[in-house]
Amino acid sequence: ADSTATDAVSIPPQVEDMAVLSPSAVEGVLTDYVAACRLYGCEDRVNAGIMTSFRFGLPSLRPSGNFFDADMLALAEVLLEHCNGALSYIRRIDLSIAAKEGKEHGKSGIRSHGAFSLSKVISKSRHIEQLYLQGNRIGPYGSSAIFLAASTNDTLQTLTMRGCRAGERGALAFAKY
Repeated sequence: ADSTATDAVSIPPQVEDMAVLSPSAVEGVLTDYVAACRLYGCEDRVNAGIMTSFRFGLPSLRPSGNFFDADMLALAEVLLEHCNGALSYIRRIDLSIAAKEGKEHGKSGIRSHGAFSLSKVISKSRHIEQLYLQGNRIGPYGSSAIFLAASTNDTLQTLTMRGCRAGERGALAFAKY
């Protein structure tokens, strides 16, 4: 075999971005997440879905069980720090299951504060392609923040917000952005 032909092969950029994290990088992200949960008062419900995604490098981030604004603030804190670095493998954020499971406890996922913090992540991330928020009652202000962030993000391809109670203000923001 000709070794010069092998030398000419290049790895596509998207494959290089999905490199396996070192154990110390994983531990750092997990430590940051637990610390953020403590900071925002949700240390008693560190989310197993998030921890699993972080630990095993899953491209889909799907919080499980109860997941509310304080939980989103803690997650956003970590994503803002690592979304274009150690967590650049995350392509999809799906908060729909957490909203559905939260209904069993009389709440429906994140609200406007959680949506606002998530909008900051969407504005910054160069890797998140899909965002599923259906069933989270984020309301008109949260919807407006998400729409504005999505309009500035060239990577985001899918945004699902059925049942988010965007209202007239949210609809106007959607039309504007």
